[in-house]
Amino acid sequence: MFSESAAAWVQAGGSILAILAAWIMATWQDRAHDRRKAQQIKDRIAATEVVLFQCCAALSRANNKMLGKGRKFSLGNVGQTEQEFDACLDYLSRVPIFDIPDTDLVGRVVDARYWVMTSRRRAAQVREQLEKNETAAVNFAEPLEKMTMLSRTA
Repeated sequence: MFSESAAAWVQAGGSILAILAAWIMATWQDRAHDRRKAQQIKDRIAATEVVLFQCCAALSRANNKMLGKGRKFSLGNVGQTEQEFDACLDYLSRVPIFDIPDTDLVGRVVDARYWVMTSRRRAAQVREQLEKNETAAVNFAEPLEKMTMLSRTA
């Protein structure tokens, strides 16, 4: 019924279909991988933005706690503030800056580390002044202003 050449043509057609199916599967898997990778990048950027926002909020709370509405510095407020700054530094140190594809965001994280460290040092100065029964005169407005600018999404 079938000639030998017909069997060869059927086999060739099957081989072509198998190659085509393999190409389609590889393309589909590659696109799925690219989508997952893009989502991971978006998630990393979003998580970093949250860390920046939380650090700004902590600095704002510290500023209000220590200087808000006629309050004066107290050792209790300084201790809580130092703990918040330490937590922020911990969060910022865990941000994988080498894995963030957005160079502007990397710069903002590095700057945020600087401003939180500056605030932490200033809180330590307040502690030292209070422990010596001196009037504490340290300004947190500049770090707060800088962190507020850094935490805003571009």
